Amino acid sequence: MEQINICYMINQTYLPLTLTSIEHVKKFFRSKKHELKFFIIGIDDFKVPDDIEFIKSDHIDMPILWQRVYMPQMLGVDKFIFIDSDTIAMTCISKLWKMDLKDNVLAAAQHLQCRTFGQLVANWPPLNMPPFNDELDLPYFNCGVMMIDSNKWIDGNYHEQCLDAIKLYSKTRYWGYDEPGYNYVLKNKWLQLDTRWNHLPITGRDMIKPYILHYYGEYPAGTPRHNMF
Repeated sequence: MEQINICYMINQTYLPLTLTSIEHVKKFFRSKKHELKFFIIGIDDFKVPDDIEFIKSDHIDMPILWQRVYMPQMLGVDKFIFIDSDTIAMTCISKLWKMDLKDNVLAAAQHLQCRTFGQLVANWPPLNMPPFNDELDLPYFNCGVMMIDSNKWIDGNYHEQCLDAIKLYSKTRYWGYDEPGYNYVLKNKWLQLDTRWNHLPITGRDMIKPYILHYYGEYPAGTPRHNMF
């Protein structure tokens, strides 16, 4: 039976939210040919349920989102699905797992607030600089749901490439975000998923049946994400 590897990277504050997300993945899981394996990479020490493997990050000297570049090395699996904690699965995750990445390093869905690099630099003016404004019509993906080929990632040294790109804007107010770096480095190396795999539930886009709901974007401090589910 093939193992579907699913990873979250969190600090202890996000553990309850993560466990809710995991329960929804389990709830909609239907495959008879696969089994689920959950990993939580923690930037601090905390206890998780026995059916989840906890991995302590070795890179706590950098922002938590920057540490995501090391997930393939830390997990030690050939392929995995990364999911943000503020997500709710609405279909069987095996449908995503079975997709062919072909020659791509990862699969992701187009960002619903910044659909292109042009919208990125318009929304985040400090990023209106090379190389992020070189090809403004290129699609831009959201990192909250990604399927990653670990071997391609490691062989291509993408962790270093992404960190180099992130450091280009590390002096701006967006220093803690890894997403622009991922997008620049992997702009021609990602498989574009249906946006239902990473659906932002906002007015005007809620008539479709999502596969994964993801409550991303700007939120007031302390506002819960999927706690209403």
